Amino acid sequence: MQTQQRHQQQNPQLVMMILWGALASAQVIFLFMGTSVLELPTEGTTMPDEIKFTFMAVAAGSLFMSFILPKVMGKGARQRLEKSGRSIDAMELKELLPTAMVPFILRCALLESVTLMGLMLTLQSGDKTYVMACAAVALVGF
Repeated sequence: MQTQQRHQQQNPQLVMMILWGALASAQVIFLFMGTSVLELPTEGTTMPDEIKFTFMAVAAGSLFMSFILPKVMGKGARQRLEKSGRSIDAMELKELLPTAMVPFILRCALLESVTLMGLMLTLQSGDKTYVMACAAVALVGF
């Protein structure tokens, strides 16, 4: 019975660390795919500037929103907790982490999309610098 209860009570901090590791390692996989595994078109292949601009604009927007949206969501969650009448300082970490997980996962997903846009540009153009630059920026954000 106690073993079953232990399995039901998951440590939210451990779950958060596992999610971070999984999403961060995906960046490395995308980088590896774009630089060594996939057969790319010959370098110098022309790609319309509109496509380049679109992918880079989406990557920049995702990068920007990865810093803005989690903060906005975190403020809202904090306000909801304060309105409930409970002191945040008196709450245990186990109670606070689930509230923090949604903004955290959103941030990681938005940063992952930056690397994906770089991978798409690399696959379209054959130029590996796109995926390397986007992955570097995304990994710094992690």
